[in-house]
Order: sequence, then structure tokens, then C-alpha cells
Amino acid sequence: MRGRKGHHQGIIDRAVGFGHDWLHVDGALVPIQAVPPLRRFAVHDVDFVVARIASDVPDRAARIAQAVDAALGLGDGTVMARTSETVAVPWSLRRHCGRCDVSVEAPDPRLFTFTSAAGWCPAGTFGGVGAFASGRGSRLPGRFYCRIR
Repeated sequence: MRGRKGHHQGIIDRAVGFGHDWLHVDGALVPIQAVPPLRRFAVHDVDFVVARIASDVPDRAARIAQAVDAALGLGDGTVMARTSETVAVPWSLRRHCGRCDVSVEAPDPRLFTFTSAAGWCPAGTFGGVGAFASGRGSRLPGRFYCRIR
């Protein structure tokens, strides 16, 4: 679950029901018994941790394959793979390019609007001022642009 407001107790209870020991909550790996209370009106990211597999485990490839199969079922065809040193990397059955070997997450509908911060340009803030290739700004009535910081 990505970028949603709420307590999300149902998701935590679902993870307990599946027998998971860990959750990834707001960028931190947390034991399921120690999940901090989530604020109702704050935006949260919550991921199930299907498996934690050490590099020296015998039969590591088989355990990874089993974990990926389980995660694909829980994630509706998308898996977020993490190592202890890296950020999450998406792998998807439906949104994957076989030529360049890149996967992406499902697009969030909130990204397609300028009426919420989720849809704003990451290089600026909403302000109605457009930045063009020439570097000049222009106000255009009825059109939304970002103001470059």
C-alpha cells in the first residue's frame, strides 16, 4: 500500500494472518509486533515482507523463487525487491519491458492531477508559472505549470 492516509490496522492484521514477521512501514523495516501507531491523517507506505534471506543460506535460490511466487500473489503481479543496502526495486509481470529489463509500479491516479501535491512536478511547486526550454517563464491563463525553484 503506497501513499495512503489512515491507521491501516486492517493491513497489519492481514500480515499477521498470513504469518509474516516483518513489515516495511514508511521506509523502515519493523517487526510486526512493534509497528508504531500510524497517524490517521498522515500519508503512509506499508509493504509486506515476505522473506528475509541471508546471503549464506543453503538452497538460497529455491527460497528466493518461493518468496517471489508468494509476493507476486500478494502484490497482484508486482514485487518490490530490497537488499539491506538498496532502495526498493519494482519487478512486475504486467508492466515490464523485456528489451531493457525495467519494471515499474502501477501508476497511481493521484499522479495525473495538479490539484494535489502528488501530481505536481518534482522540480518545482505549483504556482501557475511555466518554464520553457528557452528558460523564460510565462503566465498562461487556464493552464497549469510548475514554478522551477
